[in-house]
Amino acid sequence: MDARNNIFLSLLFVAVFVVGFVVLFGERGLFHMIQASTELSDLQAENAALAQQQNDLARSVVRLKSDPAFVENMARAQFGMVGSQDLVFCFEAKKAGKEVKPDPVR
Repeated sequence: MDARNNIFLSLLFVAVFVVGFVVLFGERGLFHMIQASTELSDLQAENAALAQQQNDLARSVVRLKSDPAFVENMARAQFGMVGSQDLVFCFEAKKAGKEVKPDPVR
């Protein structure tokens, strides 16, 4: 009977070990669930950032269609454009004995 108990306990230990291993490291195990949860959180944060960016772009589109002052400010800021009434001054700079010529204004 004692040998039977030892075999039974050994098989029980092996079974518990295998089940524990599968629960922790299996395809749908605990570590996989933790990794999936982390990935879900990251994707939700990225989704929220993209939704905010989409809202900002939609507001910009509306303003570009309806606000001439906004269009003018964007043209000045992004493309360096000047208005028809603006005065443009071009200066030549000297650095360390070398003369540096600015790009011509077109």
